[in-house]
Amino acid sequence: MAFRGRLDTANDFMLHGWAHSDDLPDLPVHIDIVINQKLACKLLADCYRPDLEAAGLGNGRKAFWFNPSEYFTEVENLVEVYFSDTDQLLDNGRKIIAPLSAKGDDSLPSLVSQAKSRWRGDEPDAGLTWGSIMTGDSFFDEVEKHFQFTAYTRILEIGPGYGRLLKTLLDRGHPFASFCGVDLSKARVDKLRRQFDDDRIRFEIGDCSQYKLSQSFDIGLCSATFEHLYPSIEQTLVNLRAQIDLNGMLFVDFIMHDENLSLSRAYFEEESIGGAYIRIYSLQELEPLFNHAGFAIQAAHPVVLGTGLQGETIRRMLICASARLLRRAKAESLMD
Repeated sequence: MAFRGRLDTANDFMLHGWAHSDDLPDLPVHIDIVINQKLACKLLADCYRPDLEAAGLGNGRKAFWFNPSEYFTEVENLVEVYFSDTDQLLDNGRKIIAPLSAKGDDSLPSLVSQAKSRWRGDEPDAGLTWGSIMTGDSFFDEVEKHFQFTAYTRILEIGPGYGRLLKTLLDRGHPFASFCGVDLSKARVDKLRRQFDDDRIRFEIGDCSQYKLSQSFDIGLCSATFEHLYPSIEQTLVNLRAQIDLNGMLFVDFIMHDENLSLSRAYFEEESIGGAYIRIYSLQELEPLFNHAGFAIQAAHPVVLGTGLQGETIRRMLICASARLLRRAKAESLMD
């Protein structure tokens, strides 16, 4: 079979390129990503790029993105990208990558600090949600399908922002025993404490990857936050699992690049637009991350949070996960 393809970009957080079969031009091609001579991932190159369609490569759904950072084990890592089950490399498909975290003792801490810096400040409310004030209605529409609130429910929210999820919770009249919102920003925590005068509700300044609650919780909520956790959500999931009640549930929304949640990408924005760390997860990445932390993904629901300042529709994928006693239980997802 005749293949063509190229690895266009290779760095700490992103492998990006395209793959095409001349014999089956309308079908996507599988590729193998090998890191330090171990298979890291079999990936379907089926993301759309208009330049590929313009070049006559089928329908243009020939591109791939993959985040290799969690597979790096050496100061210098050999990355090879093959057409699946062959020994044929993509053009430019062999690279040596030295991750920033291996370039000096101070590199990783500085990147962690950079990823948090914007969110420690006093961002205007609308700046937290794409330039527009939004509600938590679409988020709770899906939560209510999987979780029953009672007068004994203990709630944790990671990154409450300006309180849109909590306001929706209260507006809908759900009963609960306690609510704790944990945020990096002292300024936002101070505002939220003034805004919500309820003995059941408290807000704390803290890092979700390390913060320890005074009691366990039954349901965890998080919207538009997990994509900013550097370098990944792994430590935060482990920390949350250690504090959630058995049979508790976690609801987290993620960037939804496509209906199948197939894109994997990570990068820092330009400083001129905030310098935030952005991590786009594929479902293939999320399942083992949740599973290894002791959660099982029960469902993945597309949700529309609202409309951004530029008129764009803000679409997310809400992951609904339950705590499990057996940490190695296979995660099962249902795409709705």
